[in-house]
Amino acid sequence: MPVDNLKQYFGAFYNIIIENLNRQRLTFTDWQRTFSISDGNVLPKVRKLSKEEVTILIENGKKAVHDRF
Repeated sequence: MPVDNLKQYFGAFYNIIIENLNRQRLTFTDWQRTFSISDGNVLPKVRKLSKEEVTILIENGKKAVHDRF
């Protein structure tokens, strides 16, 4: 995902930090049962999601499950 401004940079940086903190505790077995679901460029900031964003995330989850099996 391209970063075009400072706000996007800090959003991406925050996401990397949180992802890396969570990954430190995962074992090989955890990764075997983990699905990678695209965020669909929905910002990680905690807020109320629009119906369109919810639909994007649900569809990306369905695609991840379908691709896995």
